[in-house]
Amino acid sequence: MEELPQIKRLPEGDILFWLHVPRTAGTAINRALEDALGPRMLYAQAVSNDAAAAGEPYEAYIRSRPALYDGVRLIAGHMRVDDALVRLAPRPAAFAGVVREPVARAVSLYEYVRHTPGHGSHAAMRPLTLFQAIQALPNMRDSVVCAQIIQLFHTHDAVAIARRVATGRYLIGRHDRLDLFWRAMERLLGIAAPLGRANDSATLTRDTPLPPPSAEPDFAQALALIQDYSAHEIAYYARMPPLILSPALRQG
Repeated sequence: MEELPQIKRLPEGDILFWLHVPRTAGTAINRALEDALGPRMLYAQAVSNDAAAAGEPYEAYIRSRPALYDGVRLIAGHMRVDDALVRLAPRPAAFAGVVREPVARAVSLYEYVRHTPGHGSHAAMRPLTLFQAIQALPNMRDSVVCAQIIQLFHTHDAVAIARRVATGRYLIGRHDRLDLFWRAMERLLGIAAPLGRANDSATLTRDTPLPPPSAEPDFAQALALIQDYSAHEIAYYARMPPLILSPALRQG
């Protein structure tokens, strides 16, 4: 088993923002965090839903209700690092996230949306090939233009990312090393919880009439487009170590 760096436990008064990048095993991580933290975990989507139900803009809703942070140890969701929940947090923040190989993640996201009727983009994406979806649907295109590192760091510039890691408080793992990332999360939060199996495309697409993306006639064009749009992210992932940990989160 690979040795973890010496990780400081996050002070009890601080908030960890788990920036869940879609299709990076976040559902399994969410379940484990729920088991460990219970009501001390808050979902950003729940806040968004409550704001909509109250008929208030998201940021105004958060600003007028500082008590929503009371007792919260971790906030999870598909939010960006500059989300209003982060900017308005009344206590010090740290950030955690997982990065997946960008091309594989884009293909997985396409498969997930096409096979999930409840997804907001399902109806629009189901009849399209991956290449067509990237070209025609702004949400899908945005999801493959360095979306992971922009969500986590608000930039795709490698120098700016390195500066954020050096001066901030980040724990970032690789999708192909979830074991290491989860052990680091347990140590950072002072919890112990088993990490279940992540949802995979094989389970999702079983018994479906839709052909796999690799069988689409323009699949090679789709891959080339993703590689072009995500060039900065692909280069970042290629250089990425098994675990990224800011100096401020290291012991000693």
